[in-house]
Amino acid sequence: MDHVKGELAQSGVKKPRLSAVSSKQGLLAKQRDVQDVSGFHQFEKKFYNEMVHRLKTLSYERAEQLYSRYLKRANDWALLLKSGNEELHQYKKQLIDSSMKAKQAVNVSSFQAVKGYTFQELDEMILFLRQRMTYQMSDLFKEHINVSTVNADSRKELKYQFSEAVQGYVLNVEQYANREMTTLLIRLENKVNDQIRHWLQELLNEIRIWIPHLNDAEIQQSLDINDMEMSFVLSINAEDYIDKVHSKKELFVRQTVKEIKEKMISDTEEVMMHYLQEWKRAISHSLEDKLRQAESAIKSLIKHQSEQDEVRLSKLNDPNELERLKKEITLVRKYHLSSD
Repeated sequence: MDHVKGELAQSGVKKPRLSAVSSKQGLLAKQRDVQDVSGFHQFEKKFYNEMVHRLKTLSYERAEQLYSRYLKRANDWALLLKSGNEELHQYKKQLIDSSMKAKQAVNVSSFQAVKGYTFQELDEMILFLRQRMTYQMSDLFKEHINVSTVNADSRKELKYQFSEAVQGYVLNVEQYANREMTTLLIRLENKVNDQIRHWLQELLNEIRIWIPHLNDAEIQQSLDINDMEMSFVLSINAEDYIDKVHSKKELFVRQTVKEIKEKMISDTEEVMMHYLQEWKRAISHSLEDKLRQAESAIKSLIKHQSEQDEVRLSKLNDPNELERLKKEITLVRKYHLSSD
């Protein structure tokens, strides 16, 4: 649990809501109708009592925010429709000018800070992963190749045990590396999306000087980089080291195992370094495309929203528009009251 909290803290989640559970044991307890000792029942109660209530609260708050925003805009338009031609003319001029300034702000805005942050984070995370892998290789070697696992008296059996131990080492290194790379992508995705949200908020704060009713929820873009995962395969085998395996005395008393360990870890690091270079190159290319698409989508959506009032201007001369708008406001208020 502490390890998970530490990993989440590094990803920016400072106060996670965690529960230690066993879904398998919890399911068996339900199926057999026996007392649950896995912690799953307590998790269910906590989830429904706290999380579901929180989700409903967030949903309600969001609905209220949208309702208030709509009502203000609708009432502003209703007042505008009731005004004279001079007021309409001035409003049209102001609206066109504001829309133009908003578009100019979008056009000159730079996404470079997000891109620079993304690739700096990627470099640092991969460097940190390589450092952790070095320590992990040493631990895994000692776990799989030791006097308890390679201890046969006959040379043939000793070599067989050694080969099995190396296979175990390789499998565990592969599993650890792939798990850590998956975790790296999750961390990177969270950090980059936070950076995009921060960049967008700063841009919207500037644009709202001219267009205050922009809806950021419809503009927000998130990167999904889970499709960038690759599978690491450690291409070493026992045959590369087995010629040094003659007896357990030579291995563990004369310490030949240290020579084998140094060679095996060095070979593992070389394979891992080459793989990470290729992995990083593939991720960087994919990130370039995804960041370009996110920037383009955000800017297009902002421009689209800034143009909506211009589209509505065409309806100002429609004599039926005010009546339609009044009916719409009445209907929205009715549904809002019925939901309370």
